[in-house]
Amino acid sequence: MIMTYVFPQPFSRNYESLLKRLKLRGMQPKTIESYSHGVRRAGAHFEYQIDNLSKDQLTDYFSQVLDQLSWSTLKHDLYGLKFYYAYVLEKHWPGAELTKAPKVSRLPDIVTVEQMQQIVNATRILSYRVFFLPCTAWAYAWVKVCSCRWAILIRIGCGCTFGMQKATGIGWCRCPPTR
Repeated sequence: MIMTYVFPQPFSRNYESLLKRLKLRGMQPKTIESYSHGVRRAGAHFEYQIDNLSKDQLTDYFSQVLDQLSWSTLKHDLYGLKFYYAYVLEKHWPGAELTKAPKVSRLPDIVTVEQMQQIVNATRILSYRVFFLPCTAWAYAWVKVCSCRWAILIRIGCGCTFGMQKATGIGWCRCPPTR
């Protein structure tokens, strides 16, 4: 279902241009929706006068967005406005280096034996430790027997597989824990 919006001019004309340009640039429908939603949200905040925003205005706006919504929403709003300035207005984006999302650290895809020992030692729930130890011991023993030529997969309850390649470590599941 296509939503139609009524906006004052010239925002309406520029918004239509934004939608066309996003489509012509090969953006996916979800990306088009999130970018255009960010531009609509900024338009509503600035009374549809977003063609000449200053860095201070953008700083205040994105601070409010972050207070009310998530980093992900802020990023989509930011990217939508950057696209709007670059391809619709053909102007310099005044909010260069305005935000930086917090760094998220993840477990590596393949962990070493030492890293696996640290993970097991850091695990406080006994049943999880009981799960890790036989699985890793079995996987390492199996790789030794197979001359390290085959990848080993260990299927777990969430439906993911742990993969082990050439005895370098065991792949890690990125799924949220299931109950």
